[in-house]
Amino acid sequence: MPIPEMLRRRLSPALRLEWYPPFRAMRVRVIELGEDWREVRLLLPLRPNRNPGGGMFGGAMACLADPIAALACSRAFPGYRVWTRELRLDFRHEGRSDLELRFALGVEQELAIREQLRVRGRATPLFEYAFFDSEDRSCVAVHCRVAIRPGDYRPSAVQQEGAGKPMNQDDGLDMDLSSGIAAFESKHFSTATRLLAPRAEQGDPEAQYRMAIMAQNGLGMVENQPLALRYMTAAAEAGMGLAQHGLGFMYMQGECVEQDSEKALQWFAKAAEQGLQGAMTTIGMMYREGNGVERNENKAREWFRKAGFDDF
Repeated sequence: MPIPEMLRRRLSPALRLEWYPPFRAMRVRVIELGEDWREVRLLLPLRPNRNPGGGMFGGAMACLADPIAALACSRAFPGYRVWTRELRLDFRHEGRSDLELRFALGVEQELAIREQLRVRGRATPLFEYAFFDSEDRSCVAVHCRVAIRPGDYRPSAVQQEGAGKPMNQDDGLDMDLSSGIAAFESKHFSTATRLLAPRAEQGDPEAQYRMAIMAQNGLGMVENQPLALRYMTAAAEAGMGLAQHGLGFMYMQGECVEQDSEKALQWFAKAAEQGLQGAMTTIGMMYREGNGVERNENKAREWFRKAGFDDF
């Protein structure tokens, strides 16, 4: 039975979600609903959703997983039409307890989507999230691709979008990059490595930066410090501020490369020139502590002010 409009307006977003008819029938409960749905945790109870074998019914999981990414995108990107374009569930372990669905829209993935919307006017990002059992095991992985289109988009425009004709090679590459960033944000590092490695070798700074982090820390691959240094250096030299900051830390801490405070300061300064507040703060700390540079409280305060901190 639909929720009366007057009552619906008085309900909190969490209660409106719980009272959505399919979710209400499954007795879904909201554990956490972050601002603009950027973080969502939902409880799917076993008892009303048990299959004949005693485990969680896959259809219930699909029903719960389906709209979450699209709903988050509709709030993060107002003015666009948003819907689930593709949904796949990867059953890793049998769910024989209540399950918790955990979804997050990471900052880097959101920025990547905004850039695609700015450049191309549309995006089709891949989100990866999961169901966790009572032992905190990821028992079912969710792969959900969401279509984000202009507000005046109509189904009749599909032909103009390219349906029925081969995908442009650049479209496929952009999709791999977006999906790789999504996998990285969701901590699915093996998937991120598979998608981003070819792009990194082709010279994409966004892919190189993330591959450097994974290679340095052994995420989704065997730890490989020379590879981490090569990718981080390439992305930094291409002008990526985050990579310049990361390379600065490598030199400052002697990770993946011989410690060199002078080079660290040079790379932090390049990142600061691009407005990276973290780099400005790091330079301020270097001057305050005399770390690799002559201690200078005035310069420290100057860099802290640039970073937006007036009370240091």
